[in-house]
Amino acid sequence: MGAPAGFITVTAEENAVDSVERAVEFMQRIDLESRVKWTVIALHHSLYCFLICAIQGSTRRRVMTKNRRLIDFREALKRAQSDEWMGQYVSSKKLELSEDEKTAINLIWNELRNEFEHFSPNVWGIYTEGFSDAVKHVLRVIRFLALECGNVVLLSQEQRARVSAAIERITSAAQ
Repeated sequence: MGAPAGFITVTAEENAVDSVERAVEFMQRIDLESRVKWTVIALHHSLYCFLICAIQGSTRRRVMTKNRRLIDFREALKRAQSDEWMGQYVSSKKLELSEDEKTAINLIWNELRNEFEHFSPNVWGIYTEGFSDAVKHVLRVIRFLALECGNVVLLSQEQRARVSAAIERITSAAQ
């Protein structure tokens, strides 16, 4: 049963899945400028959404601040690496990042995404060597959060298949 006419229904899980699928579309673009920009924005969004899904488990209170605001990206990434926050179920695993993954996340999030999202009038030259490798590292983290950490319990089998397929497609495009 869908939403009534004139409405859409968005869940945290679908939001995350949709963003990784959009990253595939953007990564396959011919022009390098829009490929980098929109892949970065979609990948960051998917990563943040899956961080939130993994930490929240079955209650959104786990991802809210004392002021009832969603925790920011930095806090979500920190919590995902903590047994305290990720150890929700018997099969739960915390996120463990390699140095390459930390570097890739910093590049995608801090150096690129933040500049694109909060762009100030200027000319910005971006060195794209290594961009495809950074994408692959971030995808490994997304795969872990979505499919392997054991906490994203509301992700349907169909959504799991979509995430897996999107990661395979974007990895091929990043070759």
